[in-house]
Amino acid sequence: MWRARSKEATPRVLMAMVLSVLVLAGNVQAGPFSDEEPVAVGAAEEAAVPAADQAEFQVQAPPAPPVVPADLEVEAADVRDEEEAVALAPKESGKSKPIPAYEQAARKYFEEDLRAMGMPSILHTTQEGYYKAIDEAVIGFPGGGLSHSPFVYYGRMRLSNYDSWTYNLYYRQKRLFEAHKKYQKLVEANRTKRILGVFGSTIESAGREVAAERARLQKAWGYFKPVYEQAKARVANASKDLAHYEPLYQAAQEKLKALGENKNDPRYAIDVQHSLETIKELGPKIKVRQAMVRGLEGLKILFN
Repeated sequence: MWRARSKEATPRVLMAMVLSVLVLAGNVQAGPFSDEEPVAVGAAEEAAVPAADQAEFQVQAPPAPPVVPADLEVEAADVRDEEEAVALAPKESGKSKPIPAYEQAARKYFEEDLRAMGMPSILHTTQEGYYKAIDEAVIGFPGGGLSHSPFVYYGRMRLSNYDSWTYNLYYRQKRLFEAHKKYQKLVEANRTKRILGVFGSTIESAGREVAAERARLQKAWGYFKPVYEQAKARVANASKDLAHYEPLYQAAQEKLKALGENKNDPRYAIDVQHSLETIKELGPKIKVRQAMVRGLEGLKILFN
């Protein structure tokens, strides 16, 4: 019985084998040495996609621009031409506003006060520019032991029982200039009485305010000026020292470099000893003096 069934199944098996061989032959692509054109990868899959889904495999064209009526199109073109003409036209430099008369008078008397003190105006810089110059001076002249730098009192740092605005020279100059402007405004307005007898200032009170601010600035400048002059003298000496030290330091470095591996040779002990001593001795001195010179550069720009 089994043999009968196997005889009946044999044609079916043979047919299945033939179909398998045909399918495999259809899937084999042409090799690199074949004369046939190679089949594009994915061509069979793309052919099997229904026509309704073909759009997914195509690059979508950009939408067509909207139709603009002729008259609107001409008007838009005119607007674009005008905008381009404005953009390409040379821009006129903005004219500075005229300085009011009261401010001109205030500046005149403010500068007279500074000349009487022997102090240059530093209002051409900013508060941060002033702070930067003071901070550099604090680094260049750090003080010794437990003492502060002599410049610390004139910057942004706050110490115990000390108001940093007291000797802030930029702030003091600005306060004096503002007091002068306030006085000139009141003179221009002929203000002799307070508002409701209580509020505001009069010409007389504004004059007293100018005098008070002038005295405060004079006091701060009186403390700062000798410190600044001493620092300038030390920088002058430091510059002379650098002119002497730096060539010696550089020569010692070059000599030690020229020795190379010979510095390990005892026959060159004197040269090695002398070069290293010079470098160790002059290196810290040069560093300190360079810091002093750099530390005063900002203040020299402001006060010289």
